[in-house]
Amino acid sequence: SNNSSLSSEQISSSSSHADPVEDNKVHLIILTGQSGARGKALVSDLSDEQKVENSDVDIIADGLTMPQLTKIPTTINNVDIGPVKPGYGDSATEFGPELGIGETLKTRYLKDGDSRKSVIVKYTASGSTFTNHWYSKSALEDETISSKLNLTQIHTDKNGDSQGPLTDNLYQLIDTCIDKLTSEGYESVIDGCIFTHGEQDAKFDDNMDIYEKALKYFITDLRSYVGNEKLPFVVTEALTKSAKYSNKLRQIEKQVTGAVADEDASYE
Repeated sequence: SNNSSLSSEQISSSSSHADPVEDNKVHLIILTGQSGARGKALVSDLSDEQKVENSDVDIIADGLTMPQLTKIPTTINNVDIGPVKPGYGDSATEFGPELGIGETLKTRYLKDGDSRKSVIVKYTASGSTFTNHWYSKSALEDETISSKLNLTQIHTDKNGDSQGPLTDNLYQLIDTCIDKLTSEGYESVIDGCIFTHGEQDAKFDDNMDIYEKALKYFITDLRSYVGNEKLPFVVTEALTKSAKYSNKLRQIEKQVTGAVADEDASYE
């Protein structure tokens, strides 16, 4: 996907005029999904100015390249919170949407001295699917689709709930970020989630048969996990046009986000 190639100006323009938030909390934005969220744009294509780290916004990131999906770890890496900068893409020479998101957060949340004000929580895996990796507990409990899920790498989260391996690892990263901030004396609040996904699923019949329900469950279960049933949820439009079900994927994304519009999900 080329979603990660959006410029910081494009991404930040929609909220550049928002009134800055002044409070004593650290605001978290979840960025998750597959390669469009992970980032395939080249750092070498950035200007010198764009390569400078954003010292006003932080990031905590973990995830997997596509070959690593064959053996997904049961626990995430020991990752630290640091400033947003290039190199958090599929490799150290690539970047993702976090650069543009960081520019938006910089204008949205006022930073007092060296205090943390906003953190991007990024967990991504290139080439990942709902069928194999991102299903959540409600999908497992739905007998109409559970038989089509690949359970060979199923995880159990801290609450004893079964999850897809990447869903569980995302939850772990959210918890790790909050725990680290708490240990530093900060109070965290999760302001929203950005989900870029589906281009791998759009290649296969079984994957698309379950995609609509799996996406609904993913949104509902993530909101439940973080304790906010109204958590704003952005699903970005898949750019692929070559997959068998590219058009169906985009239609499902619109239908699902439209169906939960009253719950503050959105679609772009």
